[in-house]
Amino acid sequence: MGNIKIDIDNLKVYFPLKLSFLDILKKKPAQFIRAIDNISLKVYENEVLGIVGETGCGKSTIAKTILLMNPVTDGVIKYQGKDIQDIKKDKLKKFYSDVQLIWQDPYSSLNPRMRVYELISRPFIKFKNPSKEELTYKIDETVNLVGLNKNDLGKYPHEFSGGGRQRIVIARALINKPSLLIADEPTSSLDVSIQAQILNLLKSLKDNFNLTMLFISHNISVVNYISSRVAVMFFGRIVEILPKSELFINNYHYYTHDLFVSIPRGIKFIKRDSFYKKDYRINHNGCIYYYRCSNPKEDCLNNIPTLREISKDHFVACHYPKT
Repeated sequence: MGNIKIDIDNLKVYFPLKLSFLDILKKKPAQFIRAIDNISLKVYENEVLGIVGETGCGKSTIAKTILLMNPVTDGVIKYQGKDIQDIKKDKLKKFYSDVQLIWQDPYSSLNPRMRVYELISRPFIKFKNPSKEELTYKIDETVNLVGLNKNDLGKYPHEFSGGGRQRIVIARALINKPSLLIADEPTSSLDVSIQAQILNLLKSLKDNFNLTMLFISHNISVVNYISSRVAVMFFGRIVEILPKSELFINNYHYYTHDLFVSIPRGIKFIKRDSFYKKDYRINHNGCIYYYRCSNPKEDCLNNIPTLREISKDHFVACHYPKT
């Protein structure tokens, strides 16, 4: 598959729950939300790895942890073979120039007091310290790439639609020519027609610049369209990793199958259960999908399934995978 760009090994990110005064008096042990619970994942050069899962499963936590925005409880994240926690202040500038994030909400991720020219140029000035000619050329080039024009440079973000703002966010992320682009649900707040435009834009940019991309979404159809490999995530754990070609055909985990079934098809309605009455990420020691699985066994309640290879490049974390 090529060189490894991002190597995540047994990553854990736990957030402590606040205890009440009475809990402290009773010496109640501390509890933690297991936002990311022992995840191992590799992102290879020039590929688009999609991470799909429902809201709150920890997808964005992975992105923020890669960008050093969340503390690592345990495990290692390596970028191009180097542990990101060992990156010192003098090398952080290079790291943040190489790794860029497209934020989920284009409305809150842009400073409303800044014009488009300032929004796009600031990261290039910060990281590259260009001459005036270089800056002008680079801004013109980037603006054209994302489908904006020179007349837009003097406008403010509120003068654009959601799709236009997301193009500004993409331009800001691309101006330094990053080697890794993390897209955190870049289409979730957009209309369906605009979603298609942004997806096609990202796909063409990936092909033109040989970008490595980590694409995060709760929409399995969107992930299937843009990704080359897919990691399916549920409540802080990776339950299946598979090639895109097998996502809708040979999925072995029951949650992956349920995601596929939940795609709207005409007048079909999907029944929901009451699983979320309790957050099982706090102290659950078995399969995290046990309480919603259509084929639960006693082993599943007490033993955490590990990822094992079912076929070439296809891994599933299930004691009794679907056939």
